[in-house]
Amino acid sequence: YTPMDNLSLRGSFGTAFRAPSLVQLGLGRTDESPEVLDVLRCAAIGDPNHRSCSLEENIAVFEGNPNLQPEESESYNLGVIWEISDDFDLAVDYYSYDIEGIIDSDTQFLLETEGLNPAVVVRRPTNIPNDPGEIVQINDSFRNIGDLKTSGLDIDVDYRLETEAGEFEFGFAMNYVLEFEDKRAGRIETVEGDYEQPEIRWTLTGGWSLDDFNAAVAVNYIDGYRQDSTIDPSLPDVDSMTTVDLTLNYLGVENTKLTLG
Repeated sequence: YTPMDNLSLRGSFGTAFRAPSLVQLGLGRTDESPEVLDVLRCAAIGDPNHRSCSLEENIAVFEGNPNLQPEESESYNLGVIWEISDDFDLAVDYYSYDIEGIIDSDTQFLLETEGLNPAVVVRRPTNIPNDPGEIVQINDSFRNIGDLKTSGLDIDVDYRLETEAGEFEFGFAMNYVLEFEDKRAGRIETVEGDYEQPEIRWTLTGGWSLDDFNAAVAVNYIDGYRQDSTIDPSLPDVDSMTTVDLTLNYLGVENTKLTLG
């Protein structure tokens, strides 16, 4: 919808479902090597420096689950695009996703809750007191592990400038998470600001080109977040992070591009 020549409104709404695959339903199997933490063996041995107290790759055999239900989702998006001038535009979008019955696996949770069940976790025999043994194989399966609900804002700004010193382009893109809820039965709910779920990410970019030269700079910011309490509740929060990428290109040699970055 365009109520003004330089202003546009957009929106969408949709529902969807994802049926389980043949492998997920049990008409096949697959092997993977997920990184998991054997918290039960770590606690039994009592040595924080033992290899079981750190993430390790282990073989997981995924059997199908004939009781899987389809994964269903509902989403909508509302946005506005404002062309302030021929060289300056701004876009703001609001999004919302609600997914139910997510089809996936949670090998770490299975290991924590069924790690001493030999039908689920196969271990090597050991004569060490209290040691349940090294993991040989984890018999996992696909499940409807939970629901995911998230909403947020996407902001995108672009500006172009032509001068005698060259052509310049500037951009700013940001994602701001308003809500994030990852609900899985039997586990602590993950919300915005929790492990690997920063509330804010943004990138500021600048570009320049003149004759056979061009250059670009990008400043990338990721907000801090809380550490994964399942690994160690005493770990401090993960600090915010900023990185800078710089690139200079020269195209004055035939069939050659020289890059310093």
